[in-house]
Amino acid sequence: MRVFCINGSVAAGTALFASDEVWLLYNGFIAYILIAVLVAGEWLVRKRLSLKNMDVVKLSCWLSDVDAGLTVAFNAGRPLIKAELEQRVRLWRKCFSEKEATRWAVYHSDPFEFLAILLALWTLKRTACVPGITGRGLSNRYVPE
Repeated sequence: MRVFCINGSVAAGTALFASDEVWLLYNGFIAYILIAVLVAGEWLVRKRLSLKNMDVVKLSCWLSDVDAGLTVAFNAGRPLIKAELEQRVRLWRKCFSEKEATRWAVYHSDPFEFLAILLALWTLKRTACVPGITGRGLSNRYVPE
């Protein structure tokens, strides 16, 4: 933001106090070069940071490729590990496999449980329909024990 304020101030200064040639040089060339350098620098930094800090695992392979002790979420500060998620997915799979429906309206107020529901449906090749407006959905009434 600061860069754009400085650029705008210099552009205004050249318009008010400089010759037409200086105004044209700055606003028609130098300012564009500075913005290009800024954008290129940001792109390089983002690319370097994102590659350095991210281990990518395909969602389709995630349940089988990731260590069971890996922390996958937090609930009230308590880490939840992949083994807990797998257990919830198995319970939801059992519930869904007992029903013939292929499309399910899915809502759950707990993000961890919501993920378990989605993964269970996807692994059963069922369709999860997520409503745009949150409300009490089928999954809140049909919770496996």
